[in-house]
Amino acid sequence: MLTSPPTRRLCVLVDAGRTPCALDALCVRGVAQPEADAALKDLTQLLGGGQEAAPGLAVALEVPAGLGLRVRAVHGVVDVSSARTLALPGGVSPRLARVVRGALELEGRLFLDVDLLALEGELPAADGPAPAPSRAALETARTLVFRAGTDLWAVPLAVVTQVVPAAGMCPTPGRSAALLQHGGALWPVYALGREAADAGMVVLVEEGGRPLGLLADEVVGIFDQMVPAGQPGTWSVPGAEWAATGLELALLFA
Repeated sequence: MLTSPPTRRLCVLVDAGRTPCALDALCVRGVAQPEADAALKDLTQLLGGGQEAAPGLAVALEVPAGLGLRVRAVHGVVDVSSARTLALPGGVSPRLARVVRGALELEGRLFLDVDLLALEGELPAADGPAPAPSRAALETARTLVFRAGTDLWAVPLAVVTQVVPAAGMCPTPGRSAALLQHGGALWPVYALGREAADAGMVVLVEEGGRPLGLLADEVVGIFDQMVPAGQPGTWSVPGAEWAATGLELALLFA
């Protein structure tokens, strides 16, 4: 019996800032060093991030016609037909959700699957600064305390599903700091005032049925009961020399 040959999908793999991306090769006309007066759009900004460091590289597109992108680096053309496709989770910025179809998992790495046609027309406004972590009251239930940078944070153990290594994350511009593949799905990962690449682990939590990850450097411990510390919204345990801030998880989705 005759069978159809497997369908190939070729993508140009690029870095937009720190974010690995995949662009449909059929839409790409060429890659070159940018000219000084070239009218290029920064792919990082189109994804909702900051300005791309110049000069970078220029990616000329066939579709949308006449559009040129500035990217940080180009890694070549790859057949991604065998890559695992993962849908974007909630909790990412509206612009990222508009411009990105999802993520491709290729040889253990995640690449944002950019919808180049979505770059035409008006895009949602880029995110402002990430929401500032807010203090929350803690109940007497068991509590997980973790350190992110120089700060200690506390969340009820009941919302914690797992603590996993931070390896393999895909940094993202905008509201979330990164995406992490876990259990066959993408989780938005938040950096509590720090860069996503600096932390060694992710605390996975579920708030109101919504999954998210929190970057952490270490887990301080699990405690049966926390008591108020010196400042409002801070908590500790008897005899400890530290105080942790209760984290209001719901505000990360604001």
